[in-house]
Amino acid sequence: MTKKEFLEQLEDALAGEVPNSVVYDNKQYYSKYIDAELWKGREEKEIFEELGNPRLLAKTVIDMQGGGFFSASHDTAYENYRTVEEEEQKVEHGKRPFYQSNRFAGIFAGIVGVLFIFLIVRLVAGVTALAIRYAWPVLLVFLIWIIGKHYLKK
Repeated sequence: MTKKEFLEQLEDALAGEVPNSVVYDNKQYYSKYIDAELWKGREEKEIFEELGNPRLLAKTVIDMQGGGFFSASHDTAYENYRTVEEEEQKVEHGKRPFYQSNRFAGIFAGIVGVLFIFLIVRLVAGVTALAIRYAWPVLLVFLIWIIGKHYLKK
């Protein structure tokens, strides 16, 4: 069985039984899933053995549709799989979005680290300056008291 045959059988079994959006979502999901597994290096035969009969999968989807699974809006995992074509295009062009590159992550982490250190140093310096500004009169009085106590004892 090929990917195309699998998806056609799944679509045929779902058509007329569930809304078109459910048919589309399931075709997209299994297409991306198969592509992702192929990208990992698995054989088509192994993938289709794992998935099983597309008509049985369709029956499960139809049963779930009646149970309200697809009737409520919810996030799907379909977006989690990249197609083989998408990955190959990235490799061919050698381009990835800037925010997915290791270089960007390193630069971003460095900037965040420098800002964090700057804030810590600034906080310590501010607290020290505040303590010196308001504590010196108290320390001066305490020092005079200690000296006076020491010299008055004699």
